[in-house]
Amino acid sequence: MLGQAWLSARGATGGLLLVSCVLVFAGILMYGTRVFLHAPFGAQPGYYQWERWLIVSGYFALALGLAGLGRLLRQAGDPLFSDLGLTAYVMGAVVLTVAEVSWLTAAGLPDGLTGALVRIFVALAFLSHAAYGGALLQTGLLPGWLGWATVIWNVGWLLVLARTSDPYYPILHLELPLLAGIWLLLNR
Repeated sequence: MLGQAWLSARGATGGLLLVSCVLVFAGILMYGTRVFLHAPFGAQPGYYQWERWLIVSGYFALALGLAGLGRLLRQAGDPLFSDLGLTAYVMGAVVLTVAEVSWLTAAGLPDGLTGALVRIFVALAFLSHAAYGGALLQTGLLPGWLGWATVIWNVGWLLVLARTSDPYYPILHLELPLLAGIWLLLNR
């Protein structure tokens, strides 16, 4: 019975991580279609709102997936890193939601404040995923290469984007959920 629960927890966690990637990626595709391809349907009423809410809902689904991954990591022996990672990620998701809602409302926050909130999210998301990478290395729940790739990817991008004026590239936050989600589903 306990073995079946372990398998279902792994599968559910992997599924949530992949669903989060699909939602964020759908929002990114809508953004690219609207901004870079100038598709006429991108100017339709409600298009922009759907685009932004897909990204936000993907990040909230990711928070749920990270909570599941954290549970698996704690069961595998991680005493701290996944808890720190989840806390940082949830704080970042809330901050990003405030910024996204500001962009969606007529009486939004000043651009400087919204930009600062986005920078906070980016830093928290990268640090969160790096902490999960550390937990993966510590526990061996997933392959070691995935732990190292996660730490290097997230710390590297954090350092690179800290020097840019616009650090918000949502696709960069999908490395861990995509790879971990696939691995968890294939190795239930």
